[in-house]
Amino acid sequence: MGGLAVLLVLAAAVLHACWNAILRSTRDRVQAMAVLGFTAGLAGLIAIPFLPAPARPSWPFILASGCLHILYDFLLAWAYRSADLGQSYPIARGSAPLLASLGAAVFAGQVLPPRAIGGVALIGLGVIAMGLRDPRRLRGSGLGAALATGACIATYTITDGIGVRLAGGAPAYAAWEFAFEILVLPIFLAGRGRRGLRAPWRELARAAFAGVMAVITYTMVLAAFRLGALGIVAALRETSVVFATLIGWLFLGERLTPRRLAAALVIAAGAMVLAIG
Repeated sequence: MGGLAVLLVLAAAVLHACWNAILRSTRDRVQAMAVLGFTAGLAGLIAIPFLPAPARPSWPFILASGCLHILYDFLLAWAYRSADLGQSYPIARGSAPLLASLGAAVFAGQVLPPRAIGGVALIGLGVIAMGLRDPRRLRGSGLGAALATGACIATYTITDGIGVRLAGGAPAYAAWEFAFEILVLPIFLAGRGRRGLRAPWRELARAAFAGVMAVITYTMVLAAFRLGALGIVAALRETSVVFATLIGWLFLGERLTPRRLAAALVIAAGAMVLAIG
């Protein structure tokens, strides 16, 4: 995998950790996800007139990915409602590159060499270990959220990895894909009823800023999809968990336990294997 692709994915991982830290700082994270999705959709609509249209073969993938990203937003909201979020969501992020590597081999013919498979496995297992405290507590809605979210991430990763190569360019593909997410907020408000948006304007502004960061982040990932194997890109982007852990420790007062430090080192080792492979 080329150096440019590695740099793109690692930079995207840092930005992903930053906007997730912003999201964690809000009181109503489900509402914040709806605002984030709406902002991402609005940013996509604004960018569309200034970009060339994606090539025709990519349109089915754009449509499918747009729907999958809306589904992901609500699955993520489901995870945020779960009492076991601290365990379930890292398992979702860790299972995604493993599932994406399998899907890329089946649907895109991208079979990874043994060394790369080892790196992907290290990152996936490290991310899972990051959130695994008491396996007996991981059941019910927490486990369902983890598995459903991980499967959705893996599915849109494969869809986008194929689609962006057919589109002719990552920015236009990203703009049209994110445009679908403008529907997230109306769907959320329809489900909430008369309660509407109930949050200080500063929290809404933070969620909107996170939405802009999410667009930039995923556009970088899409560019990396054009340069590297889907399974490797999917695994490297999950190093965001390490950056999120460091941000939480340095700025949010979260504890950096020996278990989390060991898991971070496993993830870093996996990233090094992929970067030098």
